Amino acid sequence: MGKAIVFLVALGIAVLGVVLFMTSRAVAPSSEATASPSGDDDLTSSASAIQGAVAGAGKKVADGAKAAADKLSTAIGTKVTGLKFAPDVVEVKAGGTAELKVTRIGGDMKAAKLELTPPTGSGIKATGGEFKDGQAETTVTIAAPAGSKTDAGLTIKAGDITKVVPVKVK
Repeated sequence: MGKAIVFLVALGIAVLGVVLFMTSRAVAPSSEATASPSGDDDLTSSASAIQGAVAGAGKKVADGAKAAADKLSTAIGTKVTGLKFAPDVVEVKAGGTAELKVTRIGGDMKAAKLELTPPTGSGIKATGGEFKDGQAETTVTIAAPAGSKTDAGLTIKAGDITKVVPVKVK
């Protein structure tokens, strides 16, 4: 749906460019067309030249609009569209650690780091969450020092996606 909208906008820009170009040529015709003694032949040749110039300009505008639409489409397509967590609820013993597998879904697979935010005052700590180039899965290590609060929530963010993963300390 997004690519279709981008294409339609680019097409509209291309059409507008052709119309503006044609209008500017119609308002200011070349001096050769009006000064010609033979009349119709020169007018026809001027019209053909204008038509060729409009077609060339229209193609350039359309090619530029398509290139812009392709770049925008590529930029839109690189966003991660989802994250999958295993397990859904992390259980960790006080004084111990547990692992959370995070899989990114959609978009490109460039190197990236998850933003990990434990709740203030919970005592839990989270490390890891770095995706290497081409890698779809990473591991987050969650540590719960002795005395950590139970039922904390670890906030994990990747771009526009934010998820709070429940952490239960036993």
